[in-house]
Amino acid sequence: MTLDFETLRVVALLNTTILMVVFAGVLWAYRSFAATRYWLSSLALHGVGTIVLAVGTAGGSEPAASFGSWLFGIAYCVAWQGVRVFYGKPPAWRVAIAIIVLSALVMLMSVHQQGPVQGLTIAVVQIVSVVLIALTVLRHPVRPGGLVVLGGALLALAGNMAELYASLVLVAGVANLEPNPAFAASLYLAVTVGAGVCYVGFVLMAFDRLRTQQQNFVALVSHEFRAPLAVVAAAADNLSLFPAAGANEVSLRAARIQRTVKRMATLIDNVFAGDRLDTWQAPSSTRAVFDLNEVLRAVEASAESDAAGRVSFAYGEATPVKGDRSLLEIAVLNLIQNALKYSDASSPVTVRLSSEPGIAQVSVIDQGAGIPAEDRERIFLKYYRVAGQPPNGSGLGLHISREIARQHGGDLILAASGPGGSTFSLSLPIEKPRG
Repeated sequence: MTLDFETLRVVALLNTTILMVVFAGVLWAYRSFAATRYWLSSLALHGVGTIVLAVGTAGGSEPAASFGSWLFGIAYCVAWQGVRVFYGKPPAWRVAIAIIVLSALVMLMSVHQQGPVQGLTIAVVQIVSVVLIALTVLRHPVRPGGLVVLGGALLALAGNMAELYASLVLVAGVANLEPNPAFAASLYLAVTVGAGVCYVGFVLMAFDRLRTQQQNFVALVSHEFRAPLAVVAAAADNLSLFPAAGANEVSLRAARIQRTVKRMATLIDNVFAGDRLDTWQAPSSTRAVFDLNEVLRAVEASAESDAAGRVSFAYGEATPVKGDRSLLEIAVLNLIQNALKYSDASSPVTVRLSSEPGIAQVSVIDQGAGIPAEDRERIFLKYYRVAGQPPNGSGLGLHISREIARQHGGDLILAASGPGGSTFSLSLPIEKPRG
């Protein structure tokens, strides 16, 4: 199959247009994200360069074609400014302007000379700009988006280095090389694909940064909520111990405050856990091997006084699992609170740990009214709540519990449901002993 320049330029222009739409959307949604402005501008230069190159080639104007290719190098210079801004550094306009002015002067002086001289200048401009982008990324912790940028930079550098070598050979006259259209098209393809990969990396970098900002915001809000809740909880504890007249009324009010605080704290835990699960990368310090019985004991110890009388725990044999203990505690606690909330206040709830070859299973069994058949899968959707249920739920518990189970290699299912109650089953792989 022979590479066709015209087709490659159309594809390059189409890809540039798509990327411009993506970056324009990011800029519209997050106007304070300054790096996007530079990347969008550099894409516009790529698009203009592609059009000028195509028009110059079609019209037989070598200076116009060279000018279009030169715009690619300038686009990389602008993209480099975006990378610097992304990492919190000011744009290096002096260096960029120096590159632009020097290369423009060389292009003007060689406009009536051989084409290889202009090709040499274009290759140098693009190589310098791409190297600056790669070095800026490497000076900082490299995340997935940065790795994609580096991969695209390597591909673009390979194409430009080959172009540089071919131009040097022709300018030096050490060999009488005949132009090879297929080889030239391959170099153009490598450079344009490399550029496209770089911009995809920029998109990933942008979303990763936005995701980090969201996580920081959630952590801040959670912290700010927890501080006043701790004060309210301590005051409620003091009220419950107050031995004055009317102490029964005080105790009732204190118990109500304690339940409200507990419910708000659980909601905060679920929001924070859901945020962690969206891009779960638990540090090695929180991923450990432990007995699943320990998780149930921790949940039982933290149960509210009114719930302790209704919930019974049936422990099983030692079942070692690997993961984040705090997340698994949240998953089990959500199931228990769900069972308590949607069953009669006097009915019992059973939490049973069992195992089968390779699988540990925590079953939470209630005696509620059951779940309608049409809702039995929807209840695991985020924020979904069955119609007619009490209004004090968030629709997060089951969704988060299932996500926790799945990101630990297991699952959460509704094992049974009917007029006599429901059984939710959380399964996890048992960690095999080493050696």
